[in-house]
Amino acid sequence: MGNYTLSPADRAALAFLYGPPAIPLTNIVTTTADAGPGSLRAAMYYVTDHPGSVVRFNIPTSDPGYSNGVFTIRLTGHLPTLATDGLAIDGSTQPGFADKPLIVLDASQILPETFTSDTLLIYSANNAVKNISFQGFNWNGVTLLYADATNNTIAGCWLGLDSTGTNSAPNAGQGILIDAGASGNIIGGTNAQARNVISGNRQYGIWVSGWNSTGNVILGNYIGTDAGGSLAVSNGACGVILTGATRRNFIGGTNAAARNVISGNTGAGIWIAGTSVASNTIQGNFIGLNASGTAAISNTFAGINLLDGAQHNLVANNVISGNFSDGLRLAGAGVMANRVEGNFIGTDALGSIAVPNGFLGVGLYDGAVSNTIGGLAPAARNVISGNGSEGLRIQGVGVAWNWIQGNFIGTDASGNGALPNGWSGLTIFSGATSNTIGGATVAARNIISGNWSYGIAIADPGTSGNLVQGNFIGLATNGSTALPNYSGVLLSSSASSNTLGGTTSAARNVISGNAGSGVEISYAAFGNLIQGNFVGPDKTGANASANGGEGIYIHDGAIGNFIGGAAPGAGNVISGNDYRGILATGLNTSSNLIQGNLIGLQADGTNALGNNWDGVVFFNGAGSNVIGLALDGSGAGNKIAFNGFVGIYVGSDNGDFSQGNTIRGNSIYSNSYLGINLVGGTEDFNGITANDTADADDGANRLQNYPVITNALGNGSSVLVSGRLDSEAGRAFLIDVYGNTSADSSGYGEGKFYLGTTTATTSGSGTATFSITGSGDFSGQYFTATATDQASGDTSEFSLAVLVTNQPAPPVFNLPFSLTATGFIARISLTIGQSYRIQATTNLAGNPAPWMDLTNFVATTTNFNFLDRTSTNFPRRFYRAVSP
Repeated sequence: MGNYTLSPADRAALAFLYGPPAIPLTNIVTTTADAGPGSLRAAMYYVTDHPGSVVRFNIPTSDPGYSNGVFTIRLTGHLPTLATDGLAIDGSTQPGFADKPLIVLDASQILPETFTSDTLLIYSANNAVKNISFQGFNWNGVTLLYADATNNTIAGCWLGLDSTGTNSAPNAGQGILIDAGASGNIIGGTNAQARNVISGNRQYGIWVSGWNSTGNVILGNYIGTDAGGSLAVSNGACGVILTGATRRNFIGGTNAAARNVISGNTGAGIWIAGTSVASNTIQGNFIGLNASGTAAISNTFAGINLLDGAQHNLVANNVISGNFSDGLRLAGAGVMANRVEGNFIGTDALGSIAVPNGFLGVGLYDGAVSNTIGGLAPAARNVISGNGSEGLRIQGVGVAWNWIQGNFIGTDASGNGALPNGWSGLTIFSGATSNTIGGATVAARNIISGNWSYGIAIADPGTSGNLVQGNFIGLATNGSTALPNYSGVLLSSSASSNTLGGTTSAARNVISGNAGSGVEISYAAFGNLIQGNFVGPDKTGANASANGGEGIYIHDGAIGNFIGGAAPGAGNVISGNDYRGILATGLNTSSNLIQGNLIGLQADGTNALGNNWDGVVFFNGAGSNVIGLALDGSGAGNKIAFNGFVGIYVGSDNGDFSQGNTIRGNSIYSNSYLGINLVGGTEDFNGITANDTADADDGANRLQNYPVITNALGNGSSVLVSGRLDSEAGRAFLIDVYGNTSADSSGYGEGKFYLGTTTATTSGSGTATFSITGSGDFSGQYFTATATDQASGDTSEFSLAVLVTNQPAPPVFNLPFSLTATGFIARISLTIGQSYRIQATTNLAGNPAPWMDLTNFVATTTNFNFLDRTSTNFPRRFYRAVSP
């Protein structure tokens, strides 16, 4: 009958249950008996009739219910409901009270079949229940129910814990249930005496549910631990759960005294789930840690789950560490617009020591959209470090438009010491799209450094449209001190159309200081854009903070990716790395465009910052890639200089020739060895592959023969470069001509500036001639050339460099001519040392006229006597002298 609220008249008629009529009811509990004078039940009825009064305790230690320092009231029926406003039950009034409840309510003897009301049920407002231990209830320890249950306080109570504070005495349901519109209630407080210990319950520690259950505050409690906050006394499910569209509740607060320790629970520490569960705040808690914030007391699942429609919730300034699975998990359709700010996830409370979550620090899955992890203010920075696998994972179709900004991922709280996540710092997998990592402002910068594997890994089919901008990846906060990830950024496994960097300095990632490669593109990743980044230099672009491997490593079928670009600011600075600037290797690694970059130079484009090995390498079957201008002339050249070995190296392995690689329009100079080296064929000491007849050999870039420059003639305002190409018959070639202030030590190349392009088509015998003019004074400079097959895209090595000489006077046929029986005779004025060809035709009307070479020679005298013995065979014949 105690579960009903009776009128005063009804209670008077039933007073025999609580004491003889001669003994009046009072608010003082003096016995552990469940009925009769001085019982709790009698006192509760008394205060119900006297609003504003308090149930007090004064039970003597001689009472039979006293044992081991506590007074146990063994309930045989349901407690009266608190249905009148302004009541209080205060266990701290029991003499001897110090720091734990002395009054124990043991409901284990109540018949289980009546469990639906087996709880302290509060329907009313402004009540307080303090310093009571609730054990063995077949439903909840305390239930706050319906809209009238407002502004109640539950403080200093133990719910589900035995009197030692170390073992469970479970309630069958929750420790506390707040439901059906109960609002504005306070669970706990900001001093130790107000702390509830809500542990050992069969289900949830605290469950808040219902559309109008708003404004409830849960602060200063231990939920899932012993009374000392040092050992697990697990609730059977989650520590705290918010469901049923509950809104605007607060778990924790802005100061340390408001901190909940929510640890040791069998499920998640906190579970927030359901459509329109919104605008709740989780702030300042330890979730998965002991009360000192130094060691793990794991929640068995995640630290915090935001699931299935939870939105506009704030998770701020918590330490979420030591949990068995993820620290924080956001998953499901409609999980949106949640903010995660200022948390330590995977560390101790100081952010200096790893206390790993067993799997991820933060996971966004299965439809989570438009959530923000971090923010633009320093106070919004999360430290996501020390976790067992990734620091942060974004995974699944429909996971989109999330913002990851301003965080430290893989470092300690200073951003200057490594606190590695066990795999990558951040991953984007399984079709996640359009997420932003960083941004085009300094405030948005993430420091993603110190992780055991990649700083960022982006992979899988459909994973596209993600933007990585403005981050330091492999460096400390100063942008110069190395804080290595194993490798910087991975794009792999068919990930497509993702962007690293941008065309403004603010969008630039600095991807340097990593132990392996700066950027790795692999396994059919396609259409990704790597633009405007520093890969190998520090943030100034003037000093090396070397990646220990390649600057950019492209391999195993990566196709159609863009490294740099023609737009202003699109080029990357790929310099100062321990190995190569760019390495592309493997069959089907093709159609990648490398344009507009500085490779081996500082960001000023002038001073040296060489990669220790080669500038660019194509190897082991990597083919049909473009360095500089494409065959149609589109794109932009790269500057490739000051590298420790070759400027561009095209090689092969076990017969897997790297072919079809187009190298055009670049500025290649001051590399330690050759500007371009095609490995194979007959090579000299310097690695120059000799031209062969009809270009029949095969190998890297089909060992395309290089042109031969016969003349480079200048007059102070222009230059004429002429030459020939001997190659496969009947093929069209682009002849790219370059200049330099000095020739390579080998004599071949390099090409510092691009003069221009002309075309040449080989005859049936495999020969072609070419010439090109350029404006300017090129006195004292050298010219070299490459040949690119327009059908296959293969580009040759640089030709032998030729010094510009003064342009000779044009050849002149001097009168008189003579025709004798031996043939046509003419005296021609020439320039010594210049190459000439004497040509003849019988038809000037052709378009073009069919000129035929009669002789090809280098002039050794200024006056050359020419004799054509075949002239008598023709009724008429026309002659000219050309150079070359």
